Amino acid sequence: MKVFDRKQSPLPHFPWIIANAFRAAPVELVMNLAASLINGTVAGVMLLMTQRVIDAVVPGAPPAPLVRNLIYLGALMLVNQVAGAITPVTNNYMQDKTARYTRYRVLQKAASLSLAQFDRPDTYDLIHRATNNVPGPAMSMAVTNLYQMANMAIRVGSAIAFVGSISPWVAAGACLAALPIGWAGTRQGNRMYTMFRQQTTESRMASYLTGLMTERAPATELRAYQLLRFFIGRWQAVFRKQTAQHLETQKQGVREGWLADLAAATLYLGALVYLTDTAGEGLLTAGTVVAVAGAIRLLRGSATGLSQLAGTMWTSALPLLDLRTFLELPTEERPLDEGVPFPAPLSGAIRFEDVSFAYPGKAEPVLTDMSLEIRAGERIALVGANGAGKSTLIKLLLGLYQPTSGRITYDGLDLREIAPASLRANVSCIFQDFARYQMTVAENIGLGRPGATEAEVAAAAGQAGASELVKSLPGGLNTMLGKQFAGGMELSGGQWQRIALARAFVRGAQLIVLDEPTAALDPRAELDLFGKFVDLAGGRTAVLISHRLGVARLADRIFVLDGGRVAESGSHGELLAAGGLYAELFRTQAQWYEEEAAS
Repeated sequence: MKVFDRKQSPLPHFPWIIANAFRAAPVELVMNLAASLINGTVAGVMLLMTQRVIDAVVPGAPPAPLVRNLIYLGALMLVNQVAGAITPVTNNYMQDKTARYTRYRVLQKAASLSLAQFDRPDTYDLIHRATNNVPGPAMSMAVTNLYQMANMAIRVGSAIAFVGSISPWVAAGACLAALPIGWAGTRQGNRMYTMFRQQTTESRMASYLTGLMTERAPATELRAYQLLRFFIGRWQAVFRKQTAQHLETQKQGVREGWLADLAAATLYLGALVYLTDTAGEGLLTAGTVVAVAGAIRLLRGSATGLSQLAGTMWTSALPLLDLRTFLELPTEERPLDEGVPFPAPLSGAIRFEDVSFAYPGKAEPVLTDMSLEIRAGERIALVGANGAGKSTLIKLLLGLYQPTSGRITYDGLDLREIAPASLRANVSCIFQDFARYQMTVAENIGLGRPGATEAEVAAAAGQAGASELVKSLPGGLNTMLGKQFAGGMELSGGQWQRIALARAFVRGAQLIVLDEPTAALDPRAELDLFGKFVDLAGGRTAVLISHRLGVARLADRIFVLDGGRVAESGSHGELLAAGGLYAELFRTQAQWYEEEAAS
């Protein structure tokens, strides 16, 4: 992962920042820059006009220059007022557009990452910093700081030129006074960013704890076990630690800022004393004295503002380096359209050829030298103890992970050569931890094949045994599910599973995979549903995983996994007759059911 050096200046990254802000809001950015430059230029010209107006009121001065200069001064003030009025409006538009654009880029990038990348804690840390530590307007804020610095630089340049023409020493002193403030601001910006970066994992923990206590899914268990007070305590501990670190960092900034302000005030006072002495000797006109005093105030305010903006710009730009690191993170997922089409319809077989696989960061493989064949149109069951590798095999079959070694083929075509989009358009899957979308019933089912008609959605609901459920809901297919939005209906676990199964059925894929999706159903309901599924699969290839071995009897062949390998394969009758691992598992489960029935 390419990570930018936090000790380096963020200035080299500003072309990237400006380019992205320009893509998001080109008109607003140009208007803001123009208004800022006009405002800075007018401020400098007004110094000269102020001097001329005051000198024109001296007794004996001709009236014409006074009127003319007053008109010029009024026009400049009007221009300045218009520019100042435009800036807040365009700046708000730029912030909104840039925030939307930045979030869009983040979502696009997150969607392009592979599952393997999401298995790494450093990826989560980076996503957290790129989204949570970088507020929406951060990029526009950095750009705003830049053109405000341009504004201040013009003001400073104008004031220096004016004051320098009267006294180079006064101009030099006023400029030097701004340096300590900029130094203190930059140091504090670095400290704050370093602190936020070090707190990334703790911030993620605080967000996780907040989610636990505010989301619906864990609410029942937290209340049943009376865990809310415990988790609130954990959250408070994390918060107290972060607050203490933040307070200590702020104290350092206040101490350095106070010293910087003291040094700046001393230098400004010296410049004003020097100016007063010079004026007392009669070397300056009244207009010049007033204008120079105004120029010193402008110089002090602008130079100080310039230094503060430099520190603020540094502070706002540093987190954007995390955003850039995330957006430029190399994705391990192939482009969706890269590769050859899926071989539809399947006519040969799906083969695992000496496939081994270990999850990222894990040395121990989950699958080891696995070889098996699934013939086209065949109904396969995968069984085995927890941790045997069943779900991992499915994820490899669907191309969600790539084998560490060996290969997987569809009709002789290496899975790595098939375009991911084409592969996923031809497979349908439902996992044990399936999603419960807070959307309508029709949308929940239709997500299996966007564009499916209402009739197709209703038919899929019937195939999943959910027709009666849909009829019982107040809005039928248009009923909102879940409790996160107004009018939403919460379903039982088994009802949610039927909706998820309907989502799999509506897809009409070449390969259908069910990875223990019916755990919340009773054995009879599960067997009935799997029976319907097998009938509906027709000539399509189907893979079933269930912890209840009675379901495996519906399959043409059964693969028994043990320790990441295929221990046995065959039909239900063949495996029972063999008296191996499957027979042992089946007898144990059957005995449990008999004892349960007897009790």
